[in-house]
Amino acid sequence: MASVISKIGKVTQKDRSKLIGLMARDLLEEFEKDAEGWASYKALQKEDQKTVTKRLSSSVTAEVTNYFVDVQVVILILALPFC
Repeated sequence: MASVISKIGKVTQKDRSKLIGLMARDLLEEFEKDAEGWASYKALQKEDQKTVTKRLSSSVTAEVTNYFVDVQVVILILALPFC
């Protein structure tokens, strides 16, 4: 995720969908570099490719959601008064 964020700069909740799309694309591009893995993916039937892509999207969505939850927790902690 850090490499994608570094490419687009500061992200907010409004960028969630954009971040999900860019991360999924970045992962597929990295996977494409692995010739053996990519050949295996391309050898799948179209329906199976869609299933892999949907699962990838679900995983990326969960990761991005967790990122924003973690950021919100850090902000709340930093907002706590010091004793």
